[in-house]
Amino acid sequence: MAGKCCCGTGCNLRVFLVVVLMLTASAIIAVSVFTILYVPAIKMTETPVWAGGPLLLAALFSTAYCCPGSKSTQSTQSHGERRKHGQEETGDEEGDEESLCVFIVKVMCIVFLAISFIVCLIAAVFCAVHIVQIFTFASCRSVADGCVCFRSKDADTKRTVYSPVENCDEVFCKVTYTIMASGSLCLAGSLAAIALMASVFRSRYGHIDGDA
Repeated sequence: MAGKCCCGTGCNLRVFLVVVLMLTASAIIAVSVFTILYVPAIKMTETPVWAGGPLLLAALFSTAYCCPGSKSTQSTQSHGERRKHGQEETGDEEGDEESLCVFIVKVMCIVFLAISFIVCLIAAVFCAVHIVQIFTFASCRSVADGCVCFRSKDADTKRTVYSPVENCDEVFCKVTYTIMASGSLCLAGSLAAIALMASVFRSRYGHIDGDA
């Protein structure tokens, strides 16, 4: 039927979340590349290119599961319709192969979404911790090709060195804003990943006997 939803109940939400994942993963990778090239003072823990990769893979597997006209979505729909009307499974080899493909795609989708949620959440936490650290420095001092910030006024306290930067103002501007952008994108990616994972899981296993 023309205009029929591609992946059953909740399709619009899933498609929206897949688009969000794609855009967020691309943005994370873009910001990470910008950070590596133009803000080298930021450590790799706050350069979450390692979070954008799994998120992009999760988006690709989600697209394979939810894309219009795909065998996986058609098989999922027909399986749900047969269960709803109480019809018996045919058990033919082609149907078994399609069911296996649907199962594999869905499992890979859920696995990568779970990995993306954890990795992006960790990246967001790293960025948040660093932002708190920047705003709680007691003092900062410009040095040759860098900036040294101290946790307290004691000279023997733990210090953080940012290099290369032109001066300490760059730490509170470019470095801070870049880390904020990375952390915000990672947080958005983790929320979208867990929401899509719940929706995809529920589409097959939720309300199995709801009409009984």
